Amino acid sequence: MTDYKTIFDGIESTLFETGSRKLSREQIRAELEPYKRFEGRHLTDDEYYTMLVHIIFYAGFRASTVSAKLSVIDRHFPNYKVVADYGEAELHSILNDQQMIKESSQD
Repeated sequence: MTDYKTIFDGIESTLFETGSRKLSREQIRAELEPYKRFEGRHLTDDEYYTMLVHIIFYAGFRASTVSAKLSVIDRHFPNYKVVADYGEAELHSILNDQQMIKESSQD
C-alpha cells in the first residue's frame, strides 16, 4: 500500500526546507495562498482536491468520457482524507467497478 500522506508530507517538508533558505514558512504559505483561489473565490482543501482529481482524469481520457463519469470518480475519490486511508480492498473496488473509467473507455 502506498502511504500518500507520507509522500505529501515529504513534498511539503522539502518545499519548506528548500524554500526556507530565502523565505520563512509563513512567507511560503502566503506565496502559495493565491493558488488556492479560482475565479476570485477561495477554495477549501476539499474543493482544491476535487479539482486536482478531475484534472488528472481529464488529462488522461477524453473530456466527454470524464464528464460523463464525474459522479463515479467523485464517489471513489471523495476527499483526500478518505483516499489517504485507502488500502488494497478500496483499490480493488475501484478497479472492479463497471461504471469507473477504464483504459478501454478511451476511444
